[in-house]
Amino acid sequence: MRAAVTALLSAPELDTTMNKPDFHQTLDVHRTLLVLLKPIGKQLKGSVFSRLSDQVQKAVQGLKLTDSLGRERPVNVRLVNEYEPSQNDWGDFQTHRKLLGLLTVSHVTSQTELNEICRQHESLKVKYSSTLFDSRCLILGLNQEGHLQRSPSINLRSTASSPYSESPYLSPEDLSHSSDSSVPTSTNHSSVEDSCSDATSVADSTLTSPASPTPPLDDLSVAEAIPVALTIPSNFKARALYYVDEEAASRPFSANEPCLLDCDIREFVSSLFWVLEHKRLERSREKLDKVTLLLAPFEKKDIIGLDLESRANKRKSVGRGTKHLADLTLQAGLPSEASAHYSAAIDVLKSANDWLWLGGSYEGLCAASLALLRQQNGIKNGATPLELQHCLSPDEICKRYREAITHYSKYLNAAVLETEACFKAARVAFLHKKKLQASSFLQNVLLINLNLTEEHKIDRFLAIAELYQSLGFLRKASFFKRLAGMRHVSAQNEDPNWSQCYQLLIQALAGLKLSLDPKEMITVIHKGWPVLQIQLLHELVAASKRMGSNQIAVRHLTFLLHAMWPHLKMQERKDIALQLQAAASQEEGSPVALVLPETGLILPPANLIHLPHISTFKPCPLIASLRPQKIQIAKVETGPFLFTPLKFGSLDRSKEANSTNGQTKLDFLWVEGDVCEVQVILENHLPIELKVVDVRILTGGTVFESSPSTLVLPPFTAPDTESLSSLSSSLNTVETSALQVSLAGIPRAPGTLNIIGYSTHVLGVKSICLLGDLNHLHGQSQFTVEVVPAMPQLQISTTLPKIVNSSQYRDAATSGILSVYAGEKQEVVVTLTNILTDLKVSMLSVQPWSKLDLASEKEIFGTWDNKPLEILLPIDVGKQVKFSLHIYGKAQFFAPPADDTVSLASTAVSSSLNMSINSSKASLEFPSKPEQAKPSTIEGSFRIRYSGGPGFDAGYCRSAELALQIIVQPSLQIVKWDVLAAETPSEFYLVLDIINQTQQEAELCYAVGRTILVEGDEFCRVPVPLPKCPLNILSELYAREKEEVTAEVKAVCSKHVADNAQLKWTLADGRKGQLKLDGIKLSESMLDTIKASPLDWVLSVDGNIVRCEEEFTCKAGQPLVISVKLTNRLSFPLENVTLSISIYQDYQNGTRNYRLDTRVAIAGASTILLGQLDEAQPVEHSCALVFFTPGLFKADIQCCRVGGTCSTTSTWKLSPIPQFCVVD
Repeated sequence: MRAAVTALLSAPELDTTMNKPDFHQTLDVHRTLLVLLKPIGKQLKGSVFSRLSDQVQKAVQGLKLTDSLGRERPVNVRLVNEYEPSQNDWGDFQTHRKLLGLLTVSHVTSQTELNEICRQHESLKVKYSSTLFDSRCLILGLNQEGHLQRSPSINLRSTASSPYSESPYLSPEDLSHSSDSSVPTSTNHSSVEDSCSDATSVADSTLTSPASPTPPLDDLSVAEAIPVALTIPSNFKARALYYVDEEAASRPFSANEPCLLDCDIREFVSSLFWVLEHKRLERSREKLDKVTLLLAPFEKKDIIGLDLESRANKRKSVGRGTKHLADLTLQAGLPSEASAHYSAAIDVLKSANDWLWLGGSYEGLCAASLALLRQQNGIKNGATPLELQHCLSPDEICKRYREAITHYSKYLNAAVLETEACFKAARVAFLHKKKLQASSFLQNVLLINLNLTEEHKIDRFLAIAELYQSLGFLRKASFFKRLAGMRHVSAQNEDPNWSQCYQLLIQALAGLKLSLDPKEMITVIHKGWPVLQIQLLHELVAASKRMGSNQIAVRHLTFLLHAMWPHLKMQERKDIALQLQAAASQEEGSPVALVLPETGLILPPANLIHLPHISTFKPCPLIASLRPQKIQIAKVETGPFLFTPLKFGSLDRSKEANSTNGQTKLDFLWVEGDVCEVQVILENHLPIELKVVDVRILTGGTVFESSPSTLVLPPFTAPDTESLSSLSSSLNTVETSALQVSLAGIPRAPGTLNIIGYSTHVLGVKSICLLGDLNHLHGQSQFTVEVVPAMPQLQISTTLPKIVNSSQYRDAATSGILSVYAGEKQEVVVTLTNILTDLKVSMLSVQPWSKLDLASEKEIFGTWDNKPLEILLPIDVGKQVKFSLHIYGKAQFFAPPADDTVSLASTAVSSSLNMSINSSKASLEFPSKPEQAKPSTIEGSFRIRYSGGPGFDAGYCRSAELALQIIVQPSLQIVKWDVLAAETPSEFYLVLDIINQTQQEAELCYAVGRTILVEGDEFCRVPVPLPKCPLNILSELYAREKEEVTAEVKAVCSKHVADNAQLKWTLADGRKGQLKLDGIKLSESMLDTIKASPLDWVLSVDGNIVRCEEEFTCKAGQPLVISVKLTNRLSFPLENVTLSISIYQDYQNGTRNYRLDTRVAIAGASTILLGQLDEAQPVEHSCALVFFTPGLFKADIQCCRVGGTCSTTSTWKLSPIPQFCVVD
């Protein structure tokens, strides 16, 4: 014991702190033999070493050896490429930390390289000499005898530094050695020390051929191989293993046998095991009271001055020795015995309050128990109850590990042990599906105060992230990956690696439910934690810029605005937008996938679907004048009519839009070669002005040429809000940031066109925005529209001014406003111009249309015939054709009645009166003026249908509308009217009171050669001579005996008056028109004057025929014989005809006096029933008159036809009325 203390005092001061923990250790590491596998020399390639390392790893897996008792023991080997001596110093505390074996791999091409390799191997042996059991030096390039063979095809004159220095043969300098020296040979498994025992130094070594001296270079043949022996340095005491090359080392001897390298490695591991077994047996035979006190590295300086013979220290020695034996036993493949030793050591160490070693014992017991549990589950028969006596259950393993960690935490220098224990405990807990306990162990790692380098801190965070990933705690894993990435570029890191930082940040995305694929992020319900996601994306942008990958930074900024837009504040949106604009100014963003050069990770394209925000996306039909219509062909009846309830749609395709799966079939058509538009409403949700460049429509299907648009959206002025949901309420009140535009394009081929989205260039980034990604459009993914073949376009113009500011004419191709006077007809010239460059118009038709009745429409627009238009076809490109329209100003020519009771007998409402114009003095006065007539408006249009080219061949045409607004100004109006008998029986006078409603002087022509001038706003009275309504029109009505005939007679006579009255006027400015009497109302008394009598009247006085239009003079008291002769001029007889003669006096005031018994006397019958009047058969009746007093008398002579009901159906009077002037 005292000798040990003396040795400690004489030894140099050691580094007692283990500063490099292994964060990937598991409990299985306690059962392993530690072997350092290290490449040495300059000729060995990294790829060759990597493959040999894998081969060695496979060789030591599943290795089992049989001990002297016949038990099969597993031998577990842990290979490392680097191992710090400070960790090796903890081998007494935990034997699995001792480096027991050394394997070096090298490649030799010259003696110099061999000497250097031997030196490096020996230096490694010295470095780990305190714990090393055995070593091997694997040398490539030599055969099993340690010789080289040089091919003559190699340039032997090259130097060591030439490109051939890596050749597996010697350099020319090696051939300069003395040929007299010989080199001892050795087999593959012979000790190198034996072969080098006679050598004095590396400088004295020589190279010679085993059989003969080296021949001159000029004497070498191509087929010969030159064997060259190398001299092993005398100070090289390790065992060397020779292989010609990598293939020779890995080539198996046969199909069922291992390769040469596997055999050598297994032999090496076997030697390590038996040395370990020997040490275990030695330790087990030691007496407990003689065991040397084992110390941890940091305890060695604290033991000085202590009484090592005290009882407490003896208990520590016993406990630590037992624990050391348990470690060796566990490494030797005896977990059951090891668990017993650990249990014994725990009891002793617990009583001695040796907490550090007690924690190590707990950890070893957990490792042994885990091995037993695996053995219990893996072996068919399992372990015996005796072997499982000290085995812990999974719950107990976690509990004991927690106690071990607690004991480690009591020692500042055991921080590495505590850290590694936490990781191992977490893995054990995860193995037994105790995720919360595993998370608790990992959380404890962060509380351990370790003086780690930045590299080790990164490794720690990555290890924690890996474990959290396996536990399924993805957000925690993402958090630690992000911490590891930020450690790569921390201020304490002298060599920041932004590329590694970026890669780790990319790996952290998944844990925050953040995908770089925009399609996965644009969902109705957002996944993840927006604040954390935004922060991580900002860090990705910063890392990309520091890496020098500006294009990747642009992509991440675009994605940030694309995916996190609803969760960004207004100021954040502005900052990110400005940052994106600055980055894109250096390298423009494009909608293509980016591939990261180091990892091959693909960054999908991201698009700015919120900049600008599209609130409306609506494809528009062509303007009404360009919309295609199916040419309707008259149906030819080819068979009987068959009824079916099925509906197959109409020819004009006027059916409702069909929408399925977000795809809408539009109910209108587009035309090839026409400019087609999509109406969009753009909104700027940024507080800065937004310039949108190159906005285009995205389509699929048939060829479509989209036209670019550029626009500037004003800044959004609403107050700062937290999210888009709270922003929506303010959008309704702010209109300055919204802009309605139309995106245009031209279909270049007929077929089906799919409108799938739009493209923009905003903030320096090109974006392809698909409708399916715009959730606010309610899942509308595309619009489908049919494109028909090309058709010509006609430009329509007229000589009329256009209608201004009238929304009801927006669908018209053109419009015109025409002002006409009532009764005037004006000509309108229409010009059609073919404005396309390659199509002729081969079909043309014009049809008037209005909401008027058919008769009024024909009167105003005339009867249209398209045959004259066919002469104008075809209309070549750029050519014009003209045709004329004649518009008539239809109006009501009868003024509304005024309150005037003393006027002409007839008005529009009081036509039942029948007073002669001479019946009253008051009748000479004009009626009072009616109200000023107001202009009336007539609306109508001409529909011009035309087609040509491929569209006409496909059965389509266009229908353009020429809208007309006709303002009918009042001209001359009829206020009142009456009829008077004319001088001849075949005519009558229509007396009209006419007012001039214009402000100009009007000349009225009311008969041939008869005109009258009427001042503006003045009256005139004109007698219009008209023929009576002829018998050929009335004869049929006379033959009918119904009372309804009277109404028909009125209609016939009214039409006769309107057709024969030719009233024409001319204004002072030369405009002409006609005053029509259509619809004039006639009373029954007027009909008697208007109708032509079916009887031929002959009046005779005293045997002399008199003319009724002349006044007959006679003397009072003179008897007069009056004879009336009647002849039926109809083609049928008249029945029940009564002739009556009455004498009356007209007082010219509307009063007629028939009571003249004291003034006149009639001798004979004044009323007689003539009965039936046959055709052309004359009938005569006579009577005598005596006038008693002088005066003016009139004779009312009339015939009446009485029907079967004794009601008068027809009355005919002698006209003009005979007048008798009686004198004294």
